[in-house]
Amino acid sequence: MNKQTGKLLALLLALALLLSGCGVVKVEKAAEPANTAANANDPQAVVAEFKGGQVLKATIDERFADVVAYYQSFGDELTDPETIKSIKQDLLDIECEKAIERSKADELKLTVLSDEEKAELTREVTASFEEAIGYYKAYFEDVKTDEEKRQAAIDFLAQQNFTLDGEIEYAIESAWQSKLNEQVTGGVVATPEQIKAAYDDMVAANQETFSASPYDFEFAVASGEKVAWIPEGYRAIKQILLPFTEDQMMKLGDLMAEIDDIQYQLEGGQEEGDLPPEEELEHFEGDGHVHTGDELNLQSDGAAEPTAEPAAEVTPEPIVGEPEPADLPDEDFEGEGDAPVLSEAELKAQQAELTRQLDALKAEYTLALKPKVDEIMQKIAAGADFDQLIEEYGEDYAMTAEPGKTEGVYLSAQSEMWEEPVIQAAMALEKPGDISQPVADSSGVHIVRYLRDVPAGPVPMEQLKDTIEEIALSAAKEAHYEETLAKWVAEAEVKTYPERL
Repeated sequence: MNKQTGKLLALLLALALLLSGCGVVKVEKAAEPANTAANANDPQAVVAEFKGGQVLKATIDERFADVVAYYQSFGDELTDPETIKSIKQDLLDIECEKAIERSKADELKLTVLSDEEKAELTREVTASFEEAIGYYKAYFEDVKTDEEKRQAAIDFLAQQNFTLDGEIEYAIESAWQSKLNEQVTGGVVATPEQIKAAYDDMVAANQETFSASPYDFEFAVASGEKVAWIPEGYRAIKQILLPFTEDQMMKLGDLMAEIDDIQYQLEGGQEEGDLPPEEELEHFEGDGHVHTGDELNLQSDGAAEPTAEPAAEVTPEPIVGEPEPADLPDEDFEGEGDAPVLSEAELKAQQAELTRQLDALKAEYTLALKPKVDEIMQKIAAGADFDQLIEEYGEDYAMTAEPGKTEGVYLSAQSEMWEEPVIQAAMALEKPGDISQPVADSSGVHIVRYLRDVPAGPVPMEQLKDTIEEIALSAAKEAHYEETLAKWVAEAEVKTYPERL
């Protein structure tokens, strides 16, 4: 499969879901009459017909124009005749399916909405549109008044063909689709076998994903997503976070990004194993974590200084994201090639100086938080309830919203959502209930409490009962709707004339 065909297959799948909400059902190609050439130039030519309806060439031309525009957004053009023919055939099948669905909805009187239904849809769409405006208003910092920001957001959304009137019209026009689906699948239930199969599939999918990416597992749990499989070595924790200011975190982030860039240059794009073992294991601050050597001791005399402990050996993290082709210039860094090429020694010296600046800033920022940290630690020593201290002092949203508020969040020695000081402080705690000394990373000062160990492996199905049953029911409804739609298509005796396209 070539690159063009692969991209088009993905696009056509997206279009199928968008236009029909279900899979493409192939239909019979009818014998072509003699006036094919004339039909090919007529937008009103019938390209498909079935009992109760037809599809016009103009409809397929409109959908195909959307495909072309989408493809051009990638800087590509559709030129291969066979590819174009295949796309148009698939679009024709999709439109036949959709037209049959609409015909069935008309037959069941589902396409005419009451005034109350229209009003409810209008309210729902308006609320969603207001949320979008609120989200995009934040991007217009240079605009002075709130009303001007609102209008700027509305104008931006309009440029993306997203308007309130258009969304209301679409919601009302397409409401029949969900009503038809509900009517067809209303009596469907998931069998015990389907529920068990859904559980097994979820366990297998989670195991594959989370084994490869601790970050995905930790993010799923922190987001409140139900998981069916848990990697080894995790424990639940809670924390009191005293954050640095946004400006302070930005300065630290900028320094870490510079250090990270130097580390990338030092690695020189070498494959794993190219460096001698002692160099391969050496790591530098700025790789997205703050390591043991970056922890700050909060001295009783008020001094905040780096500990003397050596940094733990940590394998450098892979660079995430799709690299740009080596032969294409980076438009965001025009003129970058004119920058002087530094030697390895010069890069390491520059990295060491930036690291010194980073440590100094962290020490300064941590010192400013020391009075509050001392106050918290005194209350902990006096037996204060940790959850109450989180409410009183903590500023980690995950600790005040479920599931983190009740269950805590998950962490292991291999964590990717946490920086190294927090990981080491949490994993050093010996038993549930233990509380760490304060540790600082690039976001602020953390005080960690060890809640419990998290059993590894599949989560018992009874703990996921509601989630699994919902997944199984959704799959059963989808399968039933597909079967029903295939029956409608067969009964409609569809005939298509792709040559007219």
